[in-house]
Formats: sequence, structure tokens, C-alpha cells
Amino acid sequence: MKKIYNRNWLFNLKSLAVFGSLLFAGSASAQLNGTYTINSGSTTSGTNFASFTDLADTLGMSGVSGAVTVNVTAGSGPYSEWVQFNAIAGTSASNTVTINGNGEKISHAGASSRSAVIMLDEADFMTFDNLIVENTGTSYGRCFQLRDDADNNTISNCELVMPNMTGTSSGNCYIIIGNGSNTSVYTYSSAGANN
Repeated sequence: MKKIYNRNWLFNLKSLAVFGSLLFAGSASAQLNGTYTINSGSTTSGTNFASFTDLADTLGMSGVSGAVTVNVTAGSGPYSEWVQFNAIAGTSASNTVTINGNGEKISHAGASSRSAVIMLDEADFMTFDNLIVENTGTSYGRCFQLRDDADNNTISNCELVMPNMTGTSSGNCYIIIGNGSNTSVYTYSSAGANN
């Protein structure tokens, strides 16, 4: 005689949890290390990112295990997006993230909820070089904002432009290091150091 055992709901739940954790572990991203590109003409995969946002998301999830250089492919822009780089695990004085813009442009129309084109929120040891950063809005204009202990960052050889700015708010500026809201320049606690 054959006996049939019914599995209870707890066994099924545990099995699902184990399977889910194995699936998640198999899809986890490796830390970045080495040279990558941003090229809107190619999909995000391997060593290429289709946008600055894809790069920021991957850095935020994966972190770095060594120095990372990201070259924006010449002729691949302009990029029309707002991007926020959050804390990147593994960055240090030797494990830096350098974005070489190659004269390409990233633009965004500043608004009260997202006034800066590029936001560094706790992101450390990043360098932006030879990038055109354009805020096309008429108010709430910022090209870069560094906040919440965004330390040891460099903006060099970049062209920062706000050609349509007619607003007269004191919050309008090319670069702000401050923890205030998107419509305020007030600073509280440490916004950033050694930038």
C-alpha cells in the first residue's frame, strides 16, 4: 500500500524562501572595477551603461572593488536626464570613480522637486571631467548639488550652463554644497568636505 503525505504550508513557504534567496544570490551584481562606457546607442550590459542613471543605479547597488573609470562615448549625447549618485560602497582615496565626459552634454530642466542636474547624496571620491552640465529650467537652477556628507569629490574642466534662467531665487547656482531642500540653500549638519 502506498502512503501519500501532504506537505504542509510551512514547508511550502520555507521552500519558496530558499528558492527565492538562491535566485537573488545568482542575480546579484559584482562590484565595479576597471573601465566602462556610457553610450546611449548601446544597451546597458557588461561594460556599457546606456545612461548616467543606469550607471548611478549600478554603483549604488554593487559598489566598487577598485578604481573605476567611465568614459562617455564621444557623439553619444546629449543625455536628457536627472541623475542622483548615492553612497557607493568601497570608494576611497584609491578606489575612485572618474567620469570622463569627452565634451558630451547631460541636461535637465530644474524643478522644485529636482533642481540639480547631478546630485551627489553621500557619494564620495567621484570626479567629473570635461562634461557639459546644462540646467534648462527657468527657475530652481543648479547644475550640481552635493549633500549629506558627499566628500572628496572633484568637478574639473566641466562647462556648467543655465541658459534659460530667469528666476531670482538665492537657491539658483551652478554648484551647491548644502543639505537644504531643492528650493533652499540653507545648510544643516555636514553637507560635504574636501570637495
